[in-house]
Amino acid sequence: MSRRHWSIGSRALITLSLLSGCQIAGVAAYKLAGPPKNPAKYTPAQTPMLVLVENYQQQSAASPQADMLARDLFAVLNDHGVAPLIPPEKLQELRDAKPFEFPTMPLTRIAQAVEAHQVLYVQLGGSESHPLLGGQGFQGHASASVKIVDAASGETLWPTEAAGGYPVAVSTKMGIDAVPSPMAVQQKLYIQLADEIARLFYKWSPEDMRPEGFTE
Repeated sequence: MSRRHWSIGSRALITLSLLSGCQIAGVAAYKLAGPPKNPAKYTPAQTPMLVLVENYQQQSAASPQADMLARDLFAVLNDHGVAPLIPPEKLQELRDAKPFEFPTMPLTRIAQAVEAHQVLYVQLGGSESHPLLGGQGFQGHASASVKIVDAASGETLWPTEAAGGYPVAVSTKMGIDAVPSPMAVQQKLYIQLADEIARLFYKWSPEDMRPEGFTE
């Protein structure tokens, strides 16, 4: 074999070896670090944040659905250190102190009353459950719009291109997530909705998702 042919062949073998080494390193890195993270849609400032969930269908009354989602969302955001969160008890104290005024209070006044610098505002959309054919359990879907609002000015910090907020929707999976009652469907949907909303604000991978059927 000529020196030239040997040189070309050797370079090819070296290149293949390097590629194989890179692939092996890539696999090893994947096993150690897991799949690549999905980036946050928006990274909030590390200043006190109020989580406020409202239900447009029940503007003037207490909403169990809104409270359920707010509780789950607070827990997930807190677990991932998205921002320093205002305790839900402070918001409830304000509601109790101003039961007639609270439903019409501007968002800025609510935020300032609980000493928040920013508000994660969630407006619940449609939510429904329905029985499966044959009566073997229930399924459903739920939706919401999400925005981050500056407590002092009331201006939307995110999303700046969508005045109505960022849309989020979840649904149970046909034939997999059937649950025994409409209330169980609602609980499951709001756990899923809390996860979907929270993931807008931190890096995540599929491994971070709570297992199917998870309830608290």
